[in-house]
Amino acid sequence: MGGAELAARLDCERCSTLGEGARARLTSKFNFYDIVGYVMPGAAGLLVLYLLYAYVLEPTLALPADLPRIPGGDVTIIGFYLGSSYLFGQLIQQGGDWIERNLVIWWRRSKPPAERNMQLWAGQHFALEFLTKDSGSAYPDELIQLICETVSKTFGFKPGSSQSELKMAYDLCRVAVYAKDPTGRPEIFLGIGGLSRAMVAVSTLGLVVTILIAWQQIGWLAPFGATLFLLTGVIWTWRFHDYSRMYANGVLHTFVGAYGLSATGIAGIDKQTGDPDSA
Repeated sequence: MGGAELAARLDCERCSTLGEGARARLTSKFNFYDIVGYVMPGAAGLLVLYLLYAYVLEPTLALPADLPRIPGGDVTIIGFYLGSSYLFGQLIQQGGDWIERNLVIWWRRSKPPAERNMQLWAGQHFALEFLTKDSGSAYPDELIQLICETVSKTFGFKPGSSQSELKMAYDLCRVAVYAKDPTGRPEIFLGIGGLSRAMVAVSTLGLVVTILIAWQQIGWLAPFGATLFLLTGVIWTWRFHDYSRMYANGVLHTFVGAYGLSATGIAGIDKQTGDPDSA
């Protein structure tokens, strides 16, 4: 093999290795939540927007019936669609955040106004329900006491009975769980809960689009779509409720299991000397 051929082969292999490394680094930046929390609801939301374009904007504004083709073939189109889904999923999650805040206020409607209007997301809401002894908690008093004692030993913070202190205790539990295992079961519950919240927002968007379709033209699509999106929204709201509850429950149980019998903190720091635990 000549020198020029060898150099070309080595250069080709080097480019291939660099390409694989770049793909590995890019893949490592995405996690389970990115896929189910952003890409999937974003893709569904783009399909809803296409219905808006095809049945409302195109007939009303005399827009072209066929969308312009993207140069580069199917691979480019798929990549563009996935990238657009991820970006649009960010907007969908913003709408889902607003819906979640109002759902939490609705779930806490029996609370005093100061507690009802606390800025909570669903996992925090259920954690407070679990940790509050006088709320008919599903947790026995012994488990609540164990969680609070473990928080005190691990972080040096002894939570009281106020809602703000219990919220801080839960947030500390969540930090400890992710420090121990950032891709564990609570992360899966969080991802699916985020998907459920986003799909409630997509269903709401779909319901609005079908109303616009009904205003534009009378046919079978509008009532069918309205019924479909309404049922989908109810189902996803129910699933969001369940997965938020499972997420909070998973965080608290994982925290107790990981730290409840240990006298050391997250990084294995000895409480007496401040040195790393040699064990």
